[in-house]
Amino acid sequence: MSTDIIVGYPTETEEDFEATLGLFDKHNFSFAYCFKFSPRHSTEAAKMTELEQKIVEKRLDILLNKVKALSVKVYEAQKGKEVSVLMETPFKGRTSENLWFKTKKAQKIGMIIKTAAREVNNTILLE
Repeated sequence: MSTDIIVGYPTETEEDFEATLGLFDKHNFSFAYCFKFSPRHSTEAAKMTELEQKIVEKRLDILLNKVKALSVKVYEAQKGKEVSVLMETPFKGRTSENLWFKTKKAQKIGMIIKTAAREVNNTILLE
């Protein structure tokens, strides 16, 4: 499961940020797109006072580190299991759980292969 998170919205409190981190403790996200808030012209948020960038950057760094650690756990849990992989390039595809997988020999793009996830390298399963 994945999600998108924006940190540093002008009204975000430390408690709000802690609650966001709590979501990652509660749910097994395998990936998250994380960004700093940036105001968009003609929106209510653009009229608000922004948080200090140092605070926003610290929060983003904390979140990214948490996401990375959780992602590694999700990948490690797949080690030794048979997986179905939809090939996106000759050597790389995604499992049915949307995890990256690399093969040793070239496969046809668009093909679904069944193979074992023998190794894990950070956030890539290896054949």
